[in-house]
Amino acid sequence: MVEAVLESLHEWAADRGLDFGPDSNLPLWDGTRPDYDGAVGALLRAG
Repeated sequence: MVEAVLESLHEWAADRGLDFGPDSNLPLWDGTRPDYDGAVGALLRAG
């Protein structure tokens, strides 16, 4: 069952040109504090 799900996911990704590997889920965050004012402002402007 799990093997079938993984195979399906690999096929789905390949069909879309996506390359998933062991590092795909690594965060790119460098530890700096988020710009909350900018983030909230963008959300408010977007409605």
